[in-house]
Amino acid sequence: MRDIYVDRFMKFAVHQGVVRIDFARIETYDEEKEEFILAPSTSVALPVDAFMHFSDQVAGLRAEILQRAEPANKDET
Repeated sequence: MRDIYVDRFMKFAVHQGVVRIDFARIETYDEEKEEFILAPSTSVALPVDAFMHFSDQVAGLRAEILQRAEPANKDET
């Protein structure tokens, strides 16, 4: 297995039972506009049922991250 690093989610599309998720990397920073310039990096294509499973897993991971961060936030106050 190999790791693929991305900085940001760009967009997604659903077409004919396939979900396509596009990611980007930060290419540079525009100081004048105070924003990152993104460049397309990687796409992932999943059948809808695989995407639904993936999204359930991501929701669980998000909840766990927030739960773990909660005690740290309480210590700061």
